[in-house]
Parts: sequence; structure tokens; C-alpha cells
Amino acid sequence: MKNIFKIKIHFFFYLAFIISILTGNFKIFIILTLITFFHELGHIIGGLLFKYKIEKIVVLPLSMLTIFNTKINNKWYQEFIVTILVPLFQILLFNFINY
Repeated sequence: MKNIFKIKIHFFFYLAFIISILTGNFKIFIILTLITFFHELGHIIGGLLFKYKIEKIVVLPLSMLTIFNTKINNKWYQEFIVTILVPLFQILLFNFINY
């Protein structure tokens, strides 16, 4: 069974994007968006690892939200791995940027 989900980009993301270009803060906006993307990527890959159903991903300015459509009380180790993958992806991004 395929795990097909929607990616919704919020109106305020576009607004913040345009404002960042007009004010000369485009580079900072992109860096913060990439950091947020890698953060959510940790949740997404962890969820896919345990076959959680992802309903949608909402992209907000300087934030993202992954909405899982799965039961709330999963096994503790599954929740732990989905949570711990986030700092691991943040560390990978940090090391990639510093090289």
C-alpha cells in the first residue's frame, strides 16, 4: 500500500518568502527553512520506518508540521526512534554545512 500524502504550503510562507527577498534577508530565510526541513525529515523518515500513515505536511514560514494519521499510543521504542531521528538529522545538516 502506498503512503500518499499532501504537501500544503501555507499562504504566509509565500508572503514571508517575498518579504525576505524585498528586505535582503533571503539567505537567512532559506537557511532557516532548510533547518526546519531537515527537522521534519527526521519525523517523516521515522514515521515511514514504522509505517505510520502521513496525512499531510504543512509548510509554514520558518516552521513545518507533519500530521500523522495513525493511532496515538504506539510502542515506546517506535515513538523514541521517531523522536531521536530529529537531532540526528540536525547533526547531519550541521556537519554538512561546516564542511
